[in-house]
Amino acid sequence: MSELCYHGFKRNKTICCSLFWERGGNMDTQISAVLRGRKLKKILRTRYSDLRKKYEITQLDIELLQYFDQNPDTSASDVIRDLDLNKGNVSTALFKLFRNGLVDGESNDHDRRIIEYHLREKGKAIIRETDAIRDQLLEQLFRGVSEEEKEVLGKIAVKVCNNLTQLIE
Repeated sequence: MSELCYHGFKRNKTICCSLFWERGGNMDTQISAVLRGRKLKKILRTRYSDLRKKYEITQLDIELLQYFDQNPDTSASDVIRDLDLNKGNVSTALFKLFRNGLVDGESNDHDRRIIEYHLREKGKAIIRETDAIRDQLLEQLFRGVSEEEKEVLGKIAVKVCNNLTQLIE
């Protein structure tokens, strides 16, 4: 189920959408819930709260660290485009992450004006903790779901997300 992305980040040039099945309702309600993923994001925000306090970081900081973990050596413009975030918020968060030693930036070899960011060891340590929290949540979410069912869900999600990407472009 490697194609199944819960966080909405670019992976293998495919924008993956959040996944969460609502109980009850009709098929449209369930599909809408899958595409929104708000409940899953809310649960993750709650479970990340101790981590945010421990490292004095925001939810946006965590999202940026996760993005750079999945997409090393990418620019602020990539983040803004892929995560559909405000340029000012991203710039402020990147400055804070850089100042706190969580990310590092280097000029692009082809265009010195572009800074490419990657995680430093301190940022990787936070990612290991967020991954453990996320993996525990996914294990709970998929309790009782067979590997075959996960595979089918993953294939459907990739197709739907590819269609969404085409509609956006």
